[in-house]
Amino acid sequence: MPLPVRSPGRIKFGEFLIDLQTGELSSNGHKSTLSEQPLQLLIALLEQPGELVTRDELRKRLWGSETYVEFDLGLNKAMNRLRESLKDSAEHPRYIETLPRRGYRFIASPGAEEVASPEPTSASKGQLAEASASLARKSQRVVLRRWMTHSLLIVAVILVGVLAARSLWTRSEPRFHQLTFRRGSVFTARFAPDGRAVLYTAAWDGNPGRTYSTRPEFPESRSLGSIRFHILAVSQLGEMAMLLKPNFVAHRQHIGTLAVAPLSGGAPRELADGITDADWSPNGKELAVVRGSQGRYRIEFPIGTVRYETSGWISDIRFSKEGDTIAFVDHTVFPDDGGAVALLDLNGRKSVLSKGWNSIEGLAWSADGKEVWFGAGALQAVTRGGKTRAVLRAGTDITLHDISRTGSVLLSEDNKAISMMMSAADGKGERDLSWLKSSVVTDISSDGKTILFSEEYTGGGPSYSTYVRRIDETDAFRLGQGGSLALSGDNKWAGVAANVAGREQFLLVPTGPGTPKRVDNSGIQNVYMMSWLPDNIHFLYSGAEAGHGPRIYLGDVNGGKPVPMTPEWTYAAASWSGNIISPDGKQFFAKDSSHNLWIYPVNEGPGRRVTQLAPAEIPFQWTSNGEAIYVYRQAEIPSRVYRIPIASGKKLLWKELKPADPTGVLDIIAAVGTPDGSLIQISRARESCVQYVWQPDVGRLPSAARLLSFISKTADPDSGRVVGNSSPIR
Repeated sequence: MPLPVRSPGRIKFGEFLIDLQTGELSSNGHKSTLSEQPLQLLIALLEQPGELVTRDELRKRLWGSETYVEFDLGLNKAMNRLRESLKDSAEHPRYIETLPRRGYRFIASPGAEEVASPEPTSASKGQLAEASASLARKSQRVVLRRWMTHSLLIVAVILVGVLAARSLWTRSEPRFHQLTFRRGSVFTARFAPDGRAVLYTAAWDGNPGRTYSTRPEFPESRSLGSIRFHILAVSQLGEMAMLLKPNFVAHRQHIGTLAVAPLSGGAPRELADGITDADWSPNGKELAVVRGSQGRYRIEFPIGTVRYETSGWISDIRFSKEGDTIAFVDHTVFPDDGGAVALLDLNGRKSVLSKGWNSIEGLAWSADGKEVWFGAGALQAVTRGGKTRAVLRAGTDITLHDISRTGSVLLSEDNKAISMMMSAADGKGERDLSWLKSSVVTDISSDGKTILFSEEYTGGGPSYSTYVRRIDETDAFRLGQGGSLALSGDNKWAGVAANVAGREQFLLVPTGPGTPKRVDNSGIQNVYMMSWLPDNIHFLYSGAEAGHGPRIYLGDVNGGKPVPMTPEWTYAAASWSGNIISPDGKQFFAKDSSHNLWIYPVNEGPGRRVTQLAPAEIPFQWTSNGEAIYVYRQAEIPSRVYRIPIASGKKLLWKELKPADPTGVLDIIAAVGTPDGSLIQISRARESCVQYVWQPDVGRLPSAARLLSFISKTADPDSGRVVGNSSPIR
């Protein structure tokens, strides 16, 4: 039975209503957004309810035939995400039935959203007549298309016969070779100069990161010595650039001391401190580096000469084959991994190749040097002219680590998650309040009964989604698109940072009935933190004016120009989460670029320095009496939480937060707490990686089967014309 035609944009089935244009899925007042592959999978099944939709049909629907994909894995993961969204199961299906080794069948009865059915009019009768005529014309085109297709197939068969005798005709299919088999996270990986051996840094089975070597022909990995270091780059002369004394920063990035050592063995030679990334020039004699210092990131080449600086952060610098440009990922706000792929010439001129990506993990130049490849969900490629294409879709997140001179691709399949855990003051156990896959908590009500959080990655959609949830209820309520910031004291408003049509917007969204308000922030960009004053009218937020460093501003619900409250290069140290305002609303804390903890008055007056913090120490909450500040330490498992009395500035250990299973746990990325310290809510990043070498197919001519498939797909089904294919025949 075909889909109903009265309301093609919105289809209802069971308790769900799906908007086919936006992917918004509604159920009993709750809304979420399906990502692209689960949405296309659902549409394909809805088009043929009650009928078998084969796995091959779904492969063509989701990926086509010209993008390489580990199909079975990708389809299974897309189906699992769809079933999670529908609260369905393969064992007891309500909507989607699995037909083993064949495909799937939609077993519910879909219908268009209910609308009134008008009586037929002369106009509608005319439309029916036009539809009938259109159907007749289409039948004629189908006959023509079939004639054209048969003719093309005859030509193809002749070409096959002519070329089959040529030894260059055959071509290998793309191959995946799994390199790692243990549980944990892969941080960096590089090919050795021979293009076969692989050096990589990983944290396996809950242990600290170590560097290993392996080869595709052997399943085991060998640890490289007793010194802890992270591999950054390998030169064509056989020398390693490494990071000694590495400290975790965010995502895959660490900071430490840059050193070099020969692959053949020898003591490392230290070169520079405060380094997060490095790459060798093509001649293997010089290094470009990324240095993090005083809240800013810099690209230096040669070491010590600054070519580019940002108040955001930088990852994955890679020299072009010619050595005249450096490709890198330019992240807007630390520690968000969204951003742009950029080029930097040796005179310090930056150009953006591709921007607006929700997450970018890894970057490398293609083997021919004509494209920059990068991991952004799928494996993407962009030319120097800015033309972007998808190279590989795997149905999961991909991190690109390296590409060899012969075109082999070193990547990892990443199962990322951010769990939202609640812990009581006694520290005895944790309660998982995660909603979808990546729940980042940003605020908790003073009574500890309501939390505000963002959903990131696939479940949150292209620009994240904001949710509110009562901890005694099983469901969360979606407020809308954007990243959550803070909950007002009366729980009526939530601050949200949204990206609408490529433009940043700072919104106040009602948690109940009402209309969102747009905050006129006078061009202040990169808003990432917000805290409400007790009057529920004024609030503090962090951002930066164009051409200036970040600082904290005072805003008003009723409008008005924002008032700067701190000097430039002052950060809301709570990052995305927490409350920087004291319980009486008279003062707030912040952190400067040298990691000093400061207290500033809400009214006019100078700030007061409290103490020096370590770079990884994050203040996030006042105590209920306003006499001390809670601080947690990033990049350590278990995570320690301290109290710092503002009178003495001394750190006092308050509690430890230890996950039941530390394997793959990277960091606490957000923390909030009630003023009395009775409850603390954290979001903990966890990652499970499997590393592969992917070898795209090679050779100059396609196989006969691929040629026949290509020609059969170039006939336009509506006109019978032969048309171009957006993906070249391979």
